[in-house]
Amino acid sequence: MTTATKIENLGRCSDRSPIGPALLPVLVAAPEGTREDDGVVLSVVLDPATGNSYLLVLDAESFQERARAEAPHAIPFGFHGQFFGGVQ
Repeated sequence: MTTATKIENLGRCSDRSPIGPALLPVLVAAPEGTREDDGVVLSVVLDPATGNSYLLVLDAESFQERARAEAPHAIPFGFHGQFFGGVQ
């Protein structure tokens, strides 16, 4: 299975995931990588048990969890990828 297919499948099932709803996963390629799945996949996940979000870091080849960074609050799903010009 290609990395693109793995990411597509993760995105499709994220609303039914036991880890909670997740934002669209993003592949971060390893700088010296030689294979398509050399790198990590990042996704922001909402933990339904706490109501807080965390950044999930998965190995792009195996999709095993490598790390997570917890936020002290929920990150709104519509928030990523938006730019607000002129905000000071």
